[in-house]
Amino acid sequence: MKQIKGGLSRGRAGVMIAGVLLLVGCCDEAALEACRQQQAQMAQLAPVEVAQGTRSSAGPFLLEAKSSSDVALEAEVVNAGCDGSKGHGAEVKVSWKVSRSGVNGVRITVAEGSAAGKLWMEGGAVGEGVTGPWINDGSRLVLEDQVSGTILAEVSAIAQACDGGGAR
Repeated sequence: MKQIKGGLSRGRAGVMIAGVLLLVGCCDEAALEACRQQQAQMAQLAPVEVAQGTRSSAGPFLLEAKSSSDVALEAEVVNAGCDGSKGHGAEVKVSWKVSRSGVNGVRITVAEGSAAGKLWMEGGAVGEGVTGPWINDGSRLVLEDQVSGTILAEVSAIAQACDGGGAR
């Protein structure tokens, strides 16, 4: 076999490349399966009524929420600005009360679009919090059981057209 610069033969280099591609394929498959499981959990959640901050002094945002039947959830925009012609940089107040047996604490993550969420806060089965001014169009707040990771509720932010104000 012909040696490649650095001492590897073409055959060994090919095997190494094939191994790396196989590992990448496995990782992608695992991530895809985790995404499918999360989507299945979200499909089981029922829509709930939430406070909406659309076209108020807080700015043009619509909040949509889903939760399981044993989670009381409220969300409202407390402040927002405009970036061009759409709402941008909202602060959202979220209140929850989980009555599901065995759930003593929650974790709330923030995600943009389909990206994985980042931890925003952890709290008890009953609580509330106000985000910073970083909720934008497509942002999602996901309420999970702190122990099992089961999704209990989700709030999605949808930016609406600004009505001329443009600033906070």
